[in-house]
Amino acid sequence: EPLAIPTKTYKDEMSLNLNGHTIKVMNFGPAHTTGDSFIYFTESNVIHMGDVANLSGLPFIDAGNGGTLDGMISSIRKVMGIINKETIVVPGHGEVSTINDLEKYVSNLEEVRDRLLILSRKGLSLEEVMELDVASDIFPSSPFDEATGMPASKMFVNRAYTSMLK
Repeated sequence: EPLAIPTKTYKDEMSLNLNGHTIKVMNFGPAHTTGDSFIYFTESNVIHMGDVANLSGLPFIDAGNGGTLDGMISSIRKVMGIINKETIVVPGHGEVSTINDLEKYVSNLEEVRDRLLILSRKGLSLEEVMELDVASDIFPSSPFDEATGMPASKMFVNRAYTSMLK
């Protein structure tokens, strides 16, 4: 249907002006998927993170659609370079938050990545990583288990490791 065809698209960044307000739409490359957009309302100092920030549970890296753990970390760090302590952070999932909440979240992602790199360097395959005891302190998602109080997620670890193997 002709009405469904977009009239405006963007690659990396686009600014819109609406009623005297600037709205920046940004993409820093593959993160949760290949098409993640961050929406920053500059005058209001509010940023919407989309599904790159799941602050109510475990992240989902859609490795089948181009998402990567490194991309999530990189995108969040780039957003953190734009916002400040007063910015209202609206995650894709979870409560309205702050830059401090994003720091905790991305630090956990980095620790999971570092744990997966160690297992990769030891030569463990995806299947061998999936066979690790989820209750053990070496299971890669342990940082999120502690932060969220949720049980370890083999799905999260599977998608994160799969994204790193590409």
